[in-house]
Amino acid sequence: MPALLRLGVEMKRLLLVALLTCGVGMAMATPARILLVRHAEKMDDGTRDPSLSAEGRARAEVLATLMGEHHVTDVFTSQYQRTIQTAAPGVAAHDLRATVVEAQKPAALLELVHALPPSAVALIVGHSNTVPDLAHELGAEDVAPMGEDEYDRIVILHLDPAEGEVTSRVVRYPPSS
Repeated sequence: MPALLRLGVEMKRLLLVALLTCGVGMAMATPARILLVRHAEKMDDGTRDPSLSAEGRARAEVLATLMGEHHVTDVFTSQYQRTIQTAAPGVAAHDLRATVVEAQKPAALLELVHALPPSAVALIVGHSNTVPDLAHELGAEDVAPMGEDEYDRIVILHLDPAEGEVTSRVVRYPPSS
């Protein structure tokens, strides 16, 4: 990792610790765990806002089960129906509400996530071109770009504000169980 990039990550960690140990910490609590996924498989209908395909709907059902296993408390999607449809089965099954944030406004999404209490577990359903960047902005290192045909990756971030550390792991989930 280049020294300048490493310095940026260390500075983010120090800033997170500083914010959480002073008065501003109340406004920027940050949840202990964040799950980031790309929307499930979409139809190839030539539109800018396609619905999920049958395989995508099956994957969304699996994600609903995983949301329960991870005790997700807060859900964020973009304005596109494929992200909303990916989260919908879990939102319905676990009596949650999804907050829609424009995909082109990552700073607004990050502000909402940072405002969650430490006990929260957030799910962010994004896109191949937003998930890796969001994970990096939340403190994850070495998050690989997502391929246009990659729908099975979940990036799980564990945040330890007391230590200023973020650990991440990648898991894969099948389209149906």
